[in-house]
Amino acid sequence: MISLRSFAVAGLIATMGLPASAQIRFEHLPDALTVDHVYGGNTDFVVGGGAAVFDCSGDGLSDLFLAGGENQAGLFVNRSNPAGAVSFRPAPLPEGLDGALSQNVTGAYPLDFDGDGITDLFVMRFGQNVLLRGLDDCRFTAANADVGLPDRADWTTAFAASWEEGQRLPTLAIGNYVDRSRPLQRDGNCDESYLLRPSADDPSRYGAPIPFPESHCPLALMFVDWSGSGTPDLRATNDRQYYDPDGGEQLFALTLDGLIPYGAEDGWQDVQIWGMSLAAHDVVGNGLPDLSISNMMDQRLETLGDDRAQAAYFVDIAFDTGSTAHRPYAGGDVRPSTGWHTQFADFDQDGLADLLIIKGNVDEMAEFAAFDPDNLLLRQADGTFVEAGEAAGLALDRRGRGAAVADFNRDGCLDLAIVNRNQPATILQNTACDALGGAMMLTLQDSAPNSNAIGSTVRVRLPDRSESYFTYAGGGHAGGGLVPLHIGMGDQDMIDVSITWPDGRVNRITGLMRGTFYTVERSASGMVSVAATGQFATSE
Repeated sequence: MISLRSFAVAGLIATMGLPASAQIRFEHLPDALTVDHVYGGNTDFVVGGGAAVFDCSGDGLSDLFLAGGENQAGLFVNRSNPAGAVSFRPAPLPEGLDGALSQNVTGAYPLDFDGDGITDLFVMRFGQNVLLRGLDDCRFTAANADVGLPDRADWTTAFAASWEEGQRLPTLAIGNYVDRSRPLQRDGNCDESYLLRPSADDPSRYGAPIPFPESHCPLALMFVDWSGSGTPDLRATNDRQYYDPDGGEQLFALTLDGLIPYGAEDGWQDVQIWGMSLAAHDVVGNGLPDLSISNMMDQRLETLGDDRAQAAYFVDIAFDTGSTAHRPYAGGDVRPSTGWHTQFADFDQDGLADLLIIKGNVDEMAEFAAFDPDNLLLRQADGTFVEAGEAAGLALDRRGRGAAVADFNRDGCLDLAIVNRNQPATILQNTACDALGGAMMLTLQDSAPNSNAIGSTVRVRLPDRSESYFTYAGGGHAGGGLVPLHIGMGDQDMIDVSITWPDGRVNRITGLMRGTFYTVERSASGMVSVAATGQFATSE
C-alpha cells in the first residue's frame, strides 16, 4: 500500500450543490487553431473525421492531430498558457505523411507501439494507412516498412490495439468500410477488415493480415474485457447502411487462431443499427464496462445482463437512464438526430462520469435533423442522465464527427476539440473551473512493451460508491486520446484508487489529493512508484 497523505493542496474549494446547468460552461474559441482546419470532401468522407489528442512535445500539454479528408490533415501543437486561453499553432506534418499521403486521412489513434515511451500515431486513410514512429518535439518518421504494415489501399474507418502476452508489438484491429473500387450501394458492399499480429518468424514485424470472419462496415472497434475475465474481446459497431441483410453488431473472442464471433448460443443478440462510435465506462456500478454506442436515431447504452448462463447477453438501458439523445434538445427540429463520437468523462467533476455525444447530419439527409447540437449528458447519483448541452454552450450549428476531450491548459478542467464535416474544427474551453467539484489527473506508465498500460482498470473509492475507469486504444469515432486520466472527486479532498494492470496484478494507492497531477509507474519487476508531478494551474 502506498500513501501520499503528506502532500498539501491549497486554493481549491469545491462548490457542490449548484444546479447541473450552472456548473459547466464552454466558450467557443474560433481563433484557437490560428488557421481554420476543415474535414472536407465528397461522399468518400461522409464518415470519419477523427481527432487524436496526445502530448507529442513532452511539455505536459495535449497536442492535436486532426483528419482533413480531401484537405490536408493537421498537426497542432499546444501553446496554451497555464489556466489561460487555449491556443494551438500549426506544426509541420510528420515525415512520412507528406505529399499525397497528407490527404484522404479519415482519422488517427495515438499509441506507443514500440514501447520506447514516446507516443506514436496510427493514421487511417482512404488509401494506404500510415504508422508514424514518434521522435521528440512532435517529430515522426514513417514506420510502415519497419514493421511490415500491409501495402494496401482501403477505406479505413476503425482501429483498436491490444497487447497480447509475450508479444513485442500490439495486436491491431483494422476496420474497413465500403470497397473503394465499387460505388456506394445499399447492401452487401462492406470491405474486408483484418487483424495484424506479430509474425512468429520475426516478432518485431507483423505477419499477414488475418481477415475478420465477417466484416460489416465497422465505424468503431474496441478491445474490451466486458466480462471481467482478464482477457479482452473485440467489439465492433457497424453501419447497417451497406452490410448484408443478415449483418449486425459484433463481438469477437480473440483466440490463437484469430477471431471467433459470439452468437445466439452465447446470448449475443442480433442488433442492427447505424453504429458510429464506442465508449466504455462502468455506469451501473458492477465494476464492468458498460458501452455507449452512437447511432442515427436512438443512442444505445448497453450493460451486461444478469443471466450468467447467457454470458454475452447485453441489455440496452439508454431509455431507462435518459440517454437515448434521439432528437435535438434545441432549435425546434423534431427529426431524429445523428450521433457520431461518444465519450465518457466527468465534465462537472462530481465523481460521476458524464456522456458526450457529438452530432451532425451525414450530409443533406432530409429525414434527419439539420440543426443537431452536441449532447452533454450529466450523470446523476441515481444513474440517470440530464441534458446540459444548451446551458453549457454546445448548441452550435455544426456537423460534428470526431472529438478530443482533454485539459488543454492544465487548469484541471476538461476542454473540447471537435472535427466538423465541411466546416472549421471547433475548440471549446471550459471556463467554469471555479464552479466545479474537485479532480485529479492520473498517468499510468508500465514497462515495455505496453508502456501506457492500455487495458488497465482504475477503480476509485468514493464515500458512497466506487467508480471504474478503463483505458483502451480504440473506440470513439475515427480517433482517440492518450492523455492523463481525469478523475472527478466531488467534495473529497483525497481519494484512494485500485489499479488493475493488464496482467491482472492489483495495486492500491491511497491519499491521492485533489488538484494534483500524478504519475504511477510500474517497473518490469512489478515495483510501483507514485509521484506528484504538479498542481493544477489557477488564474489567480
